[in-house]
Amino acid sequence: KTPPIVVLLCDTANISAVAAMHLVACGLAEITEALKETIHIIPCTIVTDLEMQELVFSGANVGVVLSPGVLSTRLVLRMSVLVADNPGNRAVLAIFCPKLEFQFPTDKDYDELKLFAAQELVAGQDSEQSTPELRRSSSFWGKLGYLNEPRPWSDYNLRFGGPNELAAAAVATYRKVFKLIALPLDTHGSWRSMEGQLRIIYERVCEPAITAAAGGQRRHQAMKLSHVENKT
Repeated sequence: KTPPIVVLLCDTANISAVAAMHLVACGLAEITEALKETIHIIPCTIVTDLEMQELVFSGANVGVVLSPGVLSTRLVLRMSVLVADNPGNRAVLAIFCPKLEFQFPTDKDYDELKLFAAQELVAGQDSEQSTPELRRSSSFWGKLGYLNEPRPWSDYNLRFGGPNELAAAAVATYRKVFKLIALPLDTHGSWRSMEGQLRIIYERVCEPAITAAAGGQRRHQAMKLSHVENKT
């Protein structure tokens, strides 16, 4: 049986956001190991955009490290469309690191983002322009020469049609995510403080994936986690 999966997203052009994402990944992995659970924690920098899109399409839970401009990155926009198309019971979590200085979007920001997304979400998908050479993105994997452009939307049986519907779906996901409180992670605080914040992130994004994979038989995980903490 395939273990549950949690993917972590960030703006890969922002080195501070990448560092925060990997701190989250390491923290969640340590908690998982302490609890003797099996779950894959996959940061977006260790797989291609294509692989990340397939994981989200397959129903992975999602954590997004917030930083300026992250909502307009093509990867996060595309993941938001896939989440909107198949929300299911998956957890989608915003992780707020104060030092990254993310500004939560206003209604005006959402309107501007929707206009931008309508173009960005279909960029490079014209069949005459979609050659391997032109479909290499400027992200980490693209710079190494990997074909890093996700599959075209026509390969998926989405509920959304043209660019405007795709953009509206992405923005709708953002609005839904921000109705919940973004979980804080102070990467410049004490390790003890970060441990407490990471445990809450684990409970919000990892625990639901484990519960779903186990058929809902994991209702005592919080007690188990507390027991592990008390022994350390």
